[in-house]
Amino acid sequence: MKNLNQSIVCSLVVVAAFVANGDVVMPNTSTIADIQSAIDNAQPGEVIALADGTYTLNQTLYVTNGVTLTGSGRDACILAGDGATKLDAALVVDHADACVKNLTISGITTGTAYNFTGVGAQIKAGLFTQARVTGCKSLAANYTVNRTAGVSLNGTKAVMTHCMIDHNEGTAGSNLGGVRIHKSGGTMVNCIVWANHGVNAGGVSIVPDAWQHVKIVNCTIVGNSAAARSGGVAIEANVSYFWYNNVFYGPELVNTIISGNTSPDSEDLYFSFDEETRQSETGFNCLCPTATYGTNPQTGSPLFKSPDAGDFRLKSRSPGSSVGDADKAASVLGYSLVGTLDFYGQPRVKFVSRKGVADIDIGATESKYSPSGFRISFR
Repeated sequence: MKNLNQSIVCSLVVVAAFVANGDVVMPNTSTIADIQSAIDNAQPGEVIALADGTYTLNQTLYVTNGVTLTGSGRDACILAGDGATKLDAALVVDHADACVKNLTISGITTGTAYNFTGVGAQIKAGLFTQARVTGCKSLAANYTVNRTAGVSLNGTKAVMTHCMIDHNEGTAGSNLGGVRIHKSGGTMVNCIVWANHGVNAGGVSIVPDAWQHVKIVNCTIVGNSAAARSGGVAIEANVSYFWYNNVFYGPELVNTIISGNTSPDSEDLYFSFDEETRQSETGFNCLCPTATYGTNPQTGSPLFKSPDAGDFRLKSRSPGSSVGDADKAASVLGYSLVGTLDFYGQPRVKFVSRKGVADIDIGATESKYSPSGFRISFR
């Protein structure tokens, strides 16, 4: 796979350049079958560009080769359910060099209950970036599985960055709301998980397999709800898998805001194990008003600019403003944050001090910048 840092930087090139230079440009009259054919016939490294518009999702879209599928912009290019077709997953990405970006997946519903897979998107390998998954539902009433309405990440090479996962619902059985990271691990960076609802977890559920890293860095997990366990983050790991040959392999949450979530069991954080030392090892420099969580915890209200409107920048007096740990994030991700971008596409590092300390906020956004050009619509 490409270096992850290179992949992130590549994913943030101006969309117009991809549309103009795409190897295949698909008009907005294209069907999903047309797009699938273009993907299947593309050569590794080719770019398939989708124009502005809404494309009706009446079949699962598979990206299982090393191509880039790019829309014209989040909320400008929409892959939408047709209201009748039930899909196990709208999108499946399963190739280390695959990239899907700059589009929205909306309004997909499933009536089946396959274990752990995401209704909106299932990322097994590859990069899912600058995208949105909204209004997807898992309605299957099967208590033996945990179906995820939004996105599932399942693989050490499964990466999701700069994505909004919002208003997805897992409303039956033991279904989940926003994001499930499970089995072989996965990485989530600069993402906002907002206003999802699930039965056993509303925002993010983490169930890694033996000695497989789960990495959540500079994310904002807010306003989610659940009927049980956690509205925000549920960590349901086998603690015997946390260490191997004196190396920590448990889930790592760094510089992440977990706030304003609701559940009768645990508002923001749920652990399936009681060992406080193991709980502390999983979190670093996270902001959670309802729990003193992990190493170097930050407390208090995050003080978002306008959360009801989807603006999750921090006010200047926020306890998360300019207290992010860029060095810890770099050590977990394996690359420096200098030169990378936040959720809104602005520099992640505002400046580097004379002592070499990088100034960043906790969460998915940098408070110095205005999210001009980011649009939220509910369709």
